[in-house]
Amino acid sequence: MLQFPSPLAYFGHSVPLFVFWRYNLPMIDSSPILQILSDAAKKSAAQVNVYFEERLEPQFKSSRQDLVTKADIESQTCIQEAIIQGMVKLGISETEIGFIGEENGLHKKGKYMFAIDPIDGTTNFASGIEYFVISIGCFVDGELMYGVLYEPLTNTSYLAEKGKGAIKIRSNREVSLSIEMKSLKDSMVATYLHSDEILREKELSFVKNIFPSVRGVRMMGAGALDLVKVADNTFQVCMFMKSNIWDIAAATLVIEESGGVIASLTGKELAFELNDLGKIYPVVACHPSNLESVLGFLR
Repeated sequence: MLQFPSPLAYFGHSVPLFVFWRYNLPMIDSSPILQILSDAAKKSAAQVNVYFEERLEPQFKSSRQDLVTKADIESQTCIQEAIIQGMVKLGISETEIGFIGEENGLHKKGKYMFAIDPIDGTTNFASGIEYFVISIGCFVDGELMYGVLYEPLTNTSYLAEKGKGAIKIRSNREVSLSIEMKSLKDSMVATYLHSDEILREKELSFVKNIFPSVRGVRMMGAGALDLVKVADNTFQVCMFMKSNIWDIAAATLVIEESGGVIASLTGKELAFELNDLGKIYPVVACHPSNLESVLGFLR
């Protein structure tokens, strides 16, 4: 789990504990890279929030449901620049810093590869719906090591570091994330309807099959945010027929470090391909004990 230093270490054993609650002192002892990702997400969020209030006119990519706005592009650029600046300060050469991003075909190889979704849930964002997130995952030598997701409107962060657990921070209050086991009848399911007709029919079939066995199904429109809400026990199951690496990299680590599982629709472990920008990842996420049951509704 992420290591939390004792508050008493800051000032000595004579200081009352209530002092630290009152002042909300930072207690997370994490990697400098995780802090760089968090700072980058929050820096871009300041502009994202301004644009949200302006209700930007979107442009369309592959379909009427596949949107991009000025905010997406500027957010991605802001995140890139903040990461480069932070990593260089750590003594890491800019030649070792790579990126995979949703906008403008961003793909640059490096020892440190950052998968960026500058606004996951762009359709919500452009429509004035308060459900979207900034997502950044970091691979080191091909291994997923760090993940940060940040909800700009609620000042909520989800952070994970490989082998050290995951936490949620909201208004400076930190909570360790641990997925609880619930039966399917008590579970909420998150999924999505894609513009591709074949995928959409499969998604509708999944909803039809699983609906009688669960508490409810929701289509919130921001896959990365849906996934981390499995980690904090808002949703118990997520299923998406189509995801890209920038959609799911950060959330994957948060789920795994919370004790959950995220797998392909055949039940196999995800294998991220950093050299294939167009690779599609159909995924299901849940408590490990429910995986086989959930997969049964897809077969």
